Amino acid sequence: MDGCGKEIAGRSSEMTNKMESHKEKAGYYILDSCTRCGRCAQKCQLHALVPRQGHYRIDLRFCDGCGICYEICPIGAVAKGSEADQ
Repeated sequence: MDGCGKEIAGRSSEMTNKMESHKEKAGYYILDSCTRCGRCAQKCQLHALVPRQGHYRIDLRFCDGCGICYEICPIGAVAKGSEADQ
């Protein structure tokens, strides 16, 4: 075997660890109710919010968990981790 399977498995594990780290650090998620108004993206100084399939998503590489997206959303489409899990 050439090690490709190990490389893919390692990257999958790396992404899972990164997602868990984000959940602990930031804990903010964009819900399906997002209307893509863009207010969150305009206010995010780290450019961590990107448009995807009709609403925004948080790019885990840039989010520092400041919560401005949560505070600025006019319809409450940004949830904290514990709220998004419900």
